[in-house]
Amino acid sequence: MCIIIDNYNIMKIQIPYGKSFLHIKVPEDAHVLSPNPVPGIDDINTYAPAVISDTEEYKTLIKKINSDSSVAIVVNDITRPTPTGVIISWLQELLAPVPDPRIKIVIATGSHRSNTGDELRAMLGNDIVSHFTIINHDAFDDTTLHYSGGTTTGAPVYLNRDYCEADIRIVTGFIEPHFFAGFSGGPKSIMPGIAGIESIMHFHNATRIDHPKSTWGVLEHNPVQDMAVEAAMMMKPHLSVNVALNSRKEITGIFAGDVIASHRKGAQFVSKHAMLPCSSNYDLVITTNSGYPLDQNLYQSVKGMSAASRVVRKGGTILCVAECRDGIPAHGEFGQMLIEQSSPAKILSTIRQDGFARYDQWQVQALCKILEHANVHLYSSLAPSTVKNAHLHPCNDVQECIDTIMSAHGDDCRIAILPEGPMVIPFTE
Repeated sequence: MCIIIDNYNIMKIQIPYGKSFLHIKVPEDAHVLSPNPVPGIDDINTYAPAVISDTEEYKTLIKKINSDSSVAIVVNDITRPTPTGVIISWLQELLAPVPDPRIKIVIATGSHRSNTGDELRAMLGNDIVSHFTIINHDAFDDTTLHYSGGTTTGAPVYLNRDYCEADIRIVTGFIEPHFFAGFSGGPKSIMPGIAGIESIMHFHNATRIDHPKSTWGVLEHNPVQDMAVEAAMMMKPHLSVNVALNSRKEITGIFAGDVIASHRKGAQFVSKHAMLPCSSNYDLVITTNSGYPLDQNLYQSVKGMSAASRVVRKGGTILCVAECRDGIPAHGEFGQMLIEQSSPAKILSTIRQDGFARYDQWQVQALCKILEHANVHLYSSLAPSTVKNAHLHPCNDVQECIDTIMSAHGDDCRIAILPEGPMVIPFTE
């Protein structure tokens, strides 16, 4: 991010958009809300293996792993900036006794589409793709699922069979604030990452998503996080390796060992840098979805809007800058559900009816709750008609849109900018 204040009381800010950047101008008294800067770890490829090998979980695994072991490694899909190829390279020393054909890498797609060959190579690197079996998890294929038990709330837990049947189960991921689960990573890589669609529907049901504790930065008594933990413990991984990243996508922390304990430690670390108190709400909040790969589609970009909604006043305006190169996207029911009702209020009323269940309803629910609170404008590569069908206001020129919104709110317009979008979570004290 680049900020320059010129001679006319105007602040110029560089914000991410897809794989590039846009430049905007706002008054110099606008508040730029960014994570507290954290440097990347020097010599990460020496530091990380040392952290992993010092865990009790690693010490236990190194004694039992052999050439007959079967291994499943769960990794994030293309919508996350996780340096997965680097993490797997750290694990290769641990897995050295195991022949490559006995190692499977399971992409935690949740209910989303499979990743393409080009995406897998971008995520993992050519060497990993050519040497290991890569499995795109399919939540809709019952033949690839294993029944692992039922939760205390009565939800059946179906998980990826390749993961469940492996002798050695390893999960990897990226810890950041999450708008339902409190924080991503850890047990969330399992539920919903490698869960069946029936389980995912329970995980994201309307009551759970509406719960006041199902929100950014909250782990304790969060019903979404609770179900993720309960499901993960049914088929507990033998080792968990998660990272924290700064705005330059540099690794700032390694959290390895027990899937729950290491995740909690990582969440505490991330919370210190990402949760940002604000004294009051704003008339206009300009947000992003932190650029590629997070802003690939409108579905994912709801996260940036949600972060902004925490500090925009009731009836205020959110301007979201997100490329959406992958569209709505075309897969799933997110886009279809948005066009079936004439208003966000009617959509929410439908979702909250007893017995209603459609996949992607959780993201629709989140978006509509934002839209009941504030007006949302979107600058993207989407057609204006597509943006309007999602109950958003299309923006053709970012600067013109900012100037028009500021004028509408008057001379006392209070403005905040979230250049990294959901990488920082503001809140009013």
